[in-house]
Amino acid sequence: MDDPIIPLKVCHGTWKNFSYFIIDKETAEAVIIDPAWELSTIIQKIKKERLILKGVLLTHSHEDHSNLAAVIQSLYKVPVFIHVHEIELCSFTGPVLEAIRTEETICLGRNLKIDPWWTPGHTKGSICYFANNSLFTGDTLFIEGCGTCYVNDSGSAEEMFASLKRIKESLNSDARIFPGHSYGTLPGASFGEVIKRNIYLHFTAEQDFIRFRMRKKQVGLYNFR
Repeated sequence: MDDPIIPLKVCHGTWKNFSYFIIDKETAEAVIIDPAWELSTIIQKIKKERLILKGVLLTHSHEDHSNLAAVIQSLYKVPVFIHVHEIELCSFTGPVLEAIRTEETICLGRNLKIDPWWTPGHTKGSICYFANNSLFTGDTLFIEGCGTCYVNDSGSAEEMFASLKRIKESLNSDARIFPGHSYGTLPGASFGEVIKRNIYLHFTAEQDFIRFRMRKKQVGLYNFR
């Protein structure tokens, strides 16, 4: 196990997601981010890598990122972490939840530290997780674009702009980006490469970003340009 990050591509019909294991290599303790769709794939990977699962981290409450959280909690008796706004404002229920209210570090094993960053915009309680110079971005930031900002789903283009600005100001160019979906580029690209190809990271004025992100004549949901 050379890389402490294991991506898993999981599918259900037309849905294609990425779940991720983050591992403390000394102890084999691990968490899984956004477990969805393929329970057998996840269980097989845990067994193959001899992982000791310690928790589930959810970037937000949408089903394609969370639908196996309760099952995994029941199987492995681990906590499920999610931002408090996803519980209170998005009415996410199911597993027994550990509500993230502040950005306190989650410690794992001997050496692994995971920092939750509250990054609203796609939903009010969207979180990115930073560990091992890598950012796990859910539906906040894709390599090719950014998530939707529907107001009726607690989204906000204003908050998305602020969240992307925070990411730009916080990450080094060599940090790796691991999003919840891929639209042409595999997860793990450097942030420097993401900046080059992602138009949403080029806006410096909030109103210009909002106007472009919420434009009405987009051809396809994931045609980011």
